[in-house]
Amino acid sequence: MSNGIRWTQEELTAYLRSFKVDTGVAVPIADMEQHPEHGLAKTHEDKEVHPRFRIHIHSKRRRLADPDGISSKAAIDGITKAGIIGDDSAEWIESVSFSQEVSKVEETVIEIWQSL
Repeated sequence: MSNGIRWTQEELTAYLRSFKVDTGVAVPIADMEQHPEHGLAKTHEDKEVHPRFRIHIHSKRRRLADPDGISSKAAIDGITKAGIIGDDSAEWIESVSFSQEVSKVEETVIEIWQSL
């Protein structure tokens, strides 16, 4: 003779409701998978697909500058702030190149190409 508890289906349902458990499932609760919200966090979220750009800065100057003396940081920040490119990170900018020439008229020409 067993000393276990014997319940009717109504008693079991009432007991399980006290734990706020849905008893209308066809599979026993122990055999069910966890809800995704309670599982492991995503390690790789979907990344936004966006174009990448190549930027070339050509300086016309009266005197040539040192090869590393031309700074593009402010120009690229301005291009980003104007909304021409989405961000000034390596995810958006594939490369930045420089060239210069001697000229009586000083100007800077910035060319932006979308990478394919």
